[in-house]
Amino acid sequence: MTSSSTRRRGASQEDGGSEGPDERVSLAPMMEYTDRHLRFLLRLLSKRMVLYTEMITAPTLYHNEESRDRFLRFNSPAEHPVVLQLGGSDPGQLAEASRLASPYKYNAMNLNCGCPSERVSGKGCFGAALMREPERVAELCTAMSEGSRGKIPVTVKCRIGVDDDDSYEQLAHFVETVSGASPVRHFLVHARKAILGGLSPDQNRRVPPLKYPFVYRLSREFPHLRFTLNGGVLSYEDVAEHLREGVHGVMIGRAVVARPFYWSDVDARVFGSADGNPGLTRREVLDRYGAYAQEEEARGGPRMRRLLIKPVHNLFAGEPMGKRFRATLDQALLEPSLDVRQVLERATAVMPAALLEVLPGSAAIPAPEAVRH
Repeated sequence: MTSSSTRRRGASQEDGGSEGPDERVSLAPMMEYTDRHLRFLLRLLSKRMVLYTEMITAPTLYHNEESRDRFLRFNSPAEHPVVLQLGGSDPGQLAEASRLASPYKYNAMNLNCGCPSERVSGKGCFGAALMREPERVAELCTAMSEGSRGKIPVTVKCRIGVDDDDSYEQLAHFVETVSGASPVRHFLVHARKAILGGLSPDQNRRVPPLKYPFVYRLSREFPHLRFTLNGGVLSYEDVAEHLREGVHGVMIGRAVVARPFYWSDVDARVFGSADGNPGLTRREVLDRYGAYAQEEEARGGPRMRRLLIKPVHNLFAGEPMGKRFRATLDQALLEPSLDVRQVLERATAVMPAALLEVLPGSAAIPAPEAVRH
């Protein structure tokens, strides 16, 4: 278990930059989802939710000089607070990736120690596989901090365990070792273990049971550290329950992608913002996103169209005419004479005003289904 000497050592170490943003609610990093287009859309719905990038591997930044800006650029300053997630297992490459990312002014950098994909944990020898090597994780996180000259907080996203290495004691040892030998003071914990080599990434999000008490216990036993709970969070009620149990934040993944407008009330309901939410109706969101998408398409060309439409696909999810909105988007995308803004305008035109003018926090917004994923 945890020794008081290690806890004191971890608590007294330099933190490597500020504590980072208020992460009471954050968007989980998700490959092929949390690109800068989705993040722009979500920033129209919330000023306070912390947004994570897709994982970018350190070798990608290290070896592809011509593509670095494409991977690292985001909609600054409008997108803040935003966290860069890196993947890798080489200290030198991670240090260089952090150095290259520093000018972009991310609010924090996060090391992926939770991805169960065979490409990552097998060939890549990083992601969830790193949980078996906490000393190495500490070395990698130290390298990331040094690469940014200690100006950006470094955090870790992990599982509660890997395969049969899934006891609370092993998880606590991981946290204790990493925090004791690196600047990491914040762990984002997916409350399921990862099963490597036996389940797909999708199955790893559903099959291993959730063990929230593991994360609650970490919060109690490591009071000098911060813990964010991830996994199975669907609603504001879920968020409130986990925060009452003492975790410092709750991370939400596919529930945000599936029903983005449901989360447009998060600033008022969770952060208690004095000025509330951005307060935009769906019509206003689509209008502002359309202007953004038009500029992006002008820079990137027609190949950008589907990438730019994808974030708004579920803006009416759960509504009686949500399928009609999605079908109209898909049909309009097939017309080469329309630019992306015109595609959005055509889909907006088929929706009734009653749905377009709903404000965040309205009782008319349907709640998510009570299914844990």
